[in-house]
Amino acid sequence: MYYTQDADNVRRNMVTIVGDRPAYNAIIEIISKAKQNGATDPVTTADVKTFSHIDENDDDAKIAMLIPAACDMIENYSGVGLRKLDVVARINNSAGNIRLLFGQYGDVTNESNEVVDLKVASPDDFVVKYTAGNDVINSDLKVVLLMQIDFMLRGGVGMDAEVKKLLQNYMQ
Repeated sequence: MYYTQDADNVRRNMVTIVGDRPAYNAIIEIISKAKQNGATDPVTTADVKTFSHIDENDDDAKIAMLIPAACDMIENYSGVGLRKLDVVARINNSAGNIRLLFGQYGDVTNESNEVVDLKVASPDDFVVKYTAGNDVINSDLKVVLLMQIDFMLRGGVGMDAEVKKLLQNYMQ
């Protein structure tokens, strides 16, 4: 088979063109990602206080704000859904069988709310909506989340380097 390079794609992201379409799948952008109504965060303020050895209640409001922020940071960094999520994304499924982020489950629909079969390759970029995430995360991932929250409580900015290393085990 003869391989060519599309000049615009070469400059942008080194995409190989096989025949007349890109030979890759990509999540081009996450348009929106929101915790589902009624979904709970995987840790509580009490969990954080126990993990971080905090006895007083002075920081409870701050901890409550950091929990969803840390969940978002970990989800965005790793692609692992820590909570039940509603996701809208623009994808390229040129090779077929794309794996969506955050632990997609159930039906995937397009902008017209028609169910999309992601096993079938599609030559064009398109927008999909799906549900993702988990009701309960495993205990190791819960510790990673608690480590990130503790890092943030102690004044850390961004993702903790140790948390990033541990998340490598969960990334696709």
